[in-house]
Amino acid sequence: MLPLARRLLLFAAASLLLAFAAPAQAAPRWHKWRGAPTGVFRTGAYSRGQREWIYTNGIHQAQGANTDGKHRTDYFTKPGPIDPGFMQRDVYLAETYDLFGTHRSTHNGDYQLPQDAKRYPEGTADLAEVRLAVEGRYLYVRFAWNSMPRRDAQIATLTFAPQGATPSAVAWPHNARLSSRWSSALTVWGTGGALARRKRRERRVSVRTGNHVTEARIPLNLLPRASWTLGGGAGLSDPKARSRYWTVPAGNATATAPGSRGSTSPTNVWDLLFARDRPWTFDELRQGDDLASGSVGGDTAAVEPRILQGAVVRVAQPPAVTGDLSRVFESRLFQGDGIHKEAGAAGTPSGGSASEGANQTFLYTGRRQYYGMHVPARYPASHGRWPLIVYLHGFTGLPDEAFHNPVGLIDTADKRGYIVATPLGRGDYFYKGQGDLDVLEVIRDVSKRYRIDADRIYLMGHSMGGYGTNNVAMHHPDLFAAVAPAEGTDSIPLHANLRNLPWFEMSAEEDLDTGAKDARSLYGKLSADGYDATLLVYKTKIHEYSSIYDTLPRLFGFFGAHRRVRDPGIVTWTRPGGDMPRVGVRYDGAYWLRGVRSAAGATAQVTVTSRAISHRLDSPGASARTDRTVDEGGPTGRTLAELTQTVPARTPFVSLANALEVSATGALALSADLRRARLVVARGKALNVTVVADRSLRLALNHVAGRRVSVSVDGHPAQIVRLRRGTASLLVSSGHHTLRVAPHR
Repeated sequence: MLPLARRLLLFAAASLLLAFAAPAQAAPRWHKWRGAPTGVFRTGAYSRGQREWIYTNGIHQAQGANTDGKHRTDYFTKPGPIDPGFMQRDVYLAETYDLFGTHRSTHNGDYQLPQDAKRYPEGTADLAEVRLAVEGRYLYVRFAWNSMPRRDAQIATLTFAPQGATPSAVAWPHNARLSSRWSSALTVWGTGGALARRKRRERRVSVRTGNHVTEARIPLNLLPRASWTLGGGAGLSDPKARSRYWTVPAGNATATAPGSRGSTSPTNVWDLLFARDRPWTFDELRQGDDLASGSVGGDTAAVEPRILQGAVVRVAQPPAVTGDLSRVFESRLFQGDGIHKEAGAAGTPSGGSASEGANQTFLYTGRRQYYGMHVPARYPASHGRWPLIVYLHGFTGLPDEAFHNPVGLIDTADKRGYIVATPLGRGDYFYKGQGDLDVLEVIRDVSKRYRIDADRIYLMGHSMGGYGTNNVAMHHPDLFAAVAPAEGTDSIPLHANLRNLPWFEMSAEEDLDTGAKDARSLYGKLSADGYDATLLVYKTKIHEYSSIYDTLPRLFGFFGAHRRVRDPGIVTWTRPGGDMPRVGVRYDGAYWLRGVRSAAGATAQVTVTSRAISHRLDSPGASARTDRTVDEGGPTGRTLAELTQTVPARTPFVSLANALEVSATGALALSADLRRARLVVARGKALNVTVVADRSLRLALNHVAGRRVSVSVDGHPAQIVRLRRGTASLLVSSGHHTLRVAPHR
């Protein structure tokens, strides 16, 4: 038998070997976030799988405390008790909500970021979303930031208190200078984080950062066992002590430090979670006032951890949110954080002084964008699909314009059963380029969230929004049932694209478009082509929103009389430039015409006709035209106007045939969707094609049956074309040719 000492030595060695051989306890994996947010400002809900709780906090809300005691409208001279339809009211609302950026300079919260916009872009302290999830023994928290210039620029706090318990209010940790009722408080900064518990030592927690997100992992046994009452907020991380909130000094910001604009800074929190503002607001009254008081008060949310742990709890999904609301979505376009500011038209609040934001135009560049909506209260109980009005705001405006300035627009839409969406035009560029994308993405997001009738989507807007209405409509005529620009207008060379889209413009003799010159010019072009066009020119108005609210009965009658033509018999397309392939936007056609490509130095103009779709003959000279003086009878009393209308010719329908007609100038290529055009190339069925082109043209026919087709040109056999994914690609020389495309045996 071995001596005791030797046995002890061998035992120790074996124990050591086993220790090295045993696998180390694996760190828990980070949660993979799968839930889809509701996207409604200031609302939280469990995901459909009930394993995540997601709260949408909105964007552009990190304005801090109301240090000067004023709300936005307090900066403006208020009119007396007057008829809301008259110009005085109109001008006041324009000043308060829209006049050249003045509304952007007056906030209910007064904090200013350091002036170094590269290090502190707009939205640096702005929380867009908060998520909670439980896996195993841990709670996972995800903060999503509107801007994230650096991983250590922000600091955020989430507090926990047991529901039903009433602990006394106590200050948040890490120099937040804000009090609320809590028993545990998570604070994250950069790549660090800690959980504070009352009367206990703070404990560090695991934190990781990603693309515009900061995540934390907390052991569940450190949190209240009962249902949670949450509070929270965010601010700037002190560059000299990253784990502390940066103190906001009195006065204006400098290049390297924030400022409060006011004389005092009661808290270092900029953006308060769960503020009990109405679901819709751009004013943030509650948040600014609560931060000024230095207390969270009742700004909390309730979360049940058992649901996050997968307990079988029946959770009613929240009904569709109705009324006036704001939504947030993630755009396909990201051009960097913050807001790029440029010099704009001068504007100063009456009774106030020009401050940051006045006389500036804003280009919103971030990935997250927001828009306004109005949903009638009866929507959840209804069945079927609803019509949608998309309203485009004016120069330097915001999505709230439609809710204040065209008096009665939202109320009338509500009574008549329309949903309204108001995009934010990113930049004051008349909804061209990225502004055009904003409109497309808002329509897509609304249609995903609500039952929208795709054949009853209407587009309108005032001033720059009127220009935008024409611009977007001429780039996407196949999306809308009718369009109604107001006091905007641009006689752009794309007017022919409105062939199948009814157009109604409201203008004024004393508008910025003096004498409605451009409006009359555009109407003249549409009328000359025999399109459905209406122009109403008020005799005694200037550039004012009453051009809309004096016209509401006629406007809604116009909308109600039209539905989208999905696949018209004739499509005309003038090829715009400015494609955005990075975000999937190409202006290469509409309806069943696509793939239009212009020759170098030329603008492609194409008209295609399907004889298989029932339509009337193209006869502009036979269109009915009227010109008369009318009194719209609106609330302002200044409602005499000239009404000019063109109604397309009511000629006989063309005889149906399996025939395609193509007329093209300046085009190198185009494609026709035969299925949507109701044309056929299949067994025993040949397609007759007439082409008139000023240069060689690549013609693609989609949805052709079989593997090969035989093509004859002007009665002579020409070639056999092998199909590629159901598409026959034909090269047609310049001139006038007749083709016969038949299945090849």
